[in-house]
Amino acid sequence: MRSENINPELKAAFLLSHFGSPLFKTYTAVIPSTELPIVIKACLTRKGLGVFRRLAIQDDLSNAKDESFIFYPHLFPQGGRRVVLGNPDLSLKFLGNGNSHLENHEVILSRNFEIQATPVTQLQWALVMGQNPSYFKLSTQKFKIRGRDILMNPNRPVENVSWEDVQDFIKKLNQQDPDYDYRLPTEAEWEYAARGDSLNPDLKNPNDHAWYYLNSDLETHDVATLKPGTGGLYDTYGNVWEWVKDRYSRSAPLDLSVDPQGPSLGIDRVVRGGAYDSGRYFLDRPRYTLRQVKASNTRNSTIGFRLVRVLKGTEKQGYLYGFNWKDSLSHGLNQILSNFITLQSK
Repeated sequence: MRSENINPELKAAFLLSHFGSPLFKTYTAVIPSTELPIVIKACLTRKGLGVFRRLAIQDDLSNAKDESFIFYPHLFPQGGRRVVLGNPDLSLKFLGNGNSHLENHEVILSRNFEIQATPVTQLQWALVMGQNPSYFKLSTQKFKIRGRDILMNPNRPVENVSWEDVQDFIKKLNQQDPDYDYRLPTEAEWEYAARGDSLNPDLKNPNDHAWYYLNSDLETHDVATLKPGTGGLYDTYGNVWEWVKDRYSRSAPLDLSVDPQGPSLGIDRVVRGGAYDSGRYFLDRPRYTLRQVKASNTRNSTIGFRLVRVLKGTEKQGYLYGFNWKDSLSHGLNQILSNFITLQSK
């Protein structure tokens, strides 16, 4: 990285492959001062970088967990894919305190999307909104964003945000990202992504995957500290409930509904996945189908969210759109570039 004979674009790729690691600052520190602005500019203009990384680099906040910047693609064949969702045990359909499980139903998913590997973190919220509404933030840990000191636990999920607050966040995020449009996942997309290819909605060994009342000390924890679920996503069960796009319905969508998005009318919304304080209904039958009804203006320390994104302008184009093939390969390419630059620097 000290050599001025290495292309700044290659150095930018090398730095980005270490984003979220202490090595990011270590390698940045050894770049010649005359070249550093060029390398940072190359980082910021790199296609597919993603708005969160871009904002974090601008504010010199590279200590975020890399998993929180990853979006996993879900691609569907022409005509869509038939997917079985819901719970076969009808005794769990309606439970107490607004908890429920939808009955088994089959839908068709046809719109490609990428879903965030973790819930949105306090750092990511603050980068976009310039403040942190979360209850679980350290009173002594401040991060300077846009010249303001903001208290946060940067890698814990943001919480204490309503469905309506999330829409404001998404609107601002979409204005700042030149490459992607963001939204909440639909309830069907959320469950499909959480379960992966598994037809079994059960979650085995909750302690390996979920923060809940027996292991959480009744507070949130850093995202991606436990094992991912069957769909490869972190924290889909426990830590925080997650808002989805749909309005609440007591019944599953009609069989073979295409890309269902819930009722067109209603004031209540849906949260999925349980939280750090979840107990009885969470543990009796730990399943990815657990849901809860909430008013859209509800704010409390148990509710957060994760995002879905598609390439700008492709949301309604269907088959093989809304997915950045180059971005999906970026991790592997960065590893190759890392090895190359390491050899060149010796």
